[in-house]
Amino acid sequence: SFKHKVFFEVAQQLSFTKASQTLFISQPAISKHIRLLEEEYKTSLFERKGNSITLTEEGAILFDFIIRGQELEKQLELELNTFREPSQIKGDLRLGASTTVALYIVPPVLSGFRKKYPDVKISLFNRNSESVLMALKSKEIDLGIVEGRSKIGQVKSQHFLTDEVVPVCSTRSSLAKNPRLDIKDVSSVQVALRERGSGT
Repeated sequence: SFKHKVFFEVAQQLSFTKASQTLFISQPAISKHIRLLEEEYKTSLFERKGNSITLTEEGAILFDFIIRGQELEKQLELELNTFREPSQIKGDLRLGASTTVALYIVPPVLSGFRKKYPDVKISLFNRNSESVLMALKSKEIDLGIVEGRSKIGQVKSQHFLTDEVVPVCSTRSSLAKNPRLDIKDVSSVQVALRERGSGT
């Protein structure tokens, strides 16, 4: 119901104001839907502390059941899609990709996917590898493509392709004069790297 949709949005953002902005309804309307839901379940779903709110134990249980319901609905859609032609398949695909993958690998893949499944709505979450894996674990996305091996539990991974990372230096560097380098030759040299959490 819409009351549950309102509750889910408030529970996700822990803010009546942000939920009202996301759902494009007034804050009093948000409060009314939450109150009706609390009356229906005869319990408090949020604990109010000044300007902040937190889920009560009962609210956390309801939030968990709504998430599980959404997952079951998505599984049902996937099962029903197996009986349809590719052009008839509908649904949402939330894809996460690390920066390099999103720039150079995903575009041609998505182009082919869109031609085969025109009615599937795709949203792309573009972050570094660690952030994509965390989003996958928290079920913010359905599929993630990252660089490197996952160090996070509860995530199944499959090798997709092999990429090569090549170090470069200025032609004026002393390293450029050596035709063959060992790792110990660059151990004392300052190296520019991606941010923490990147798989590159």
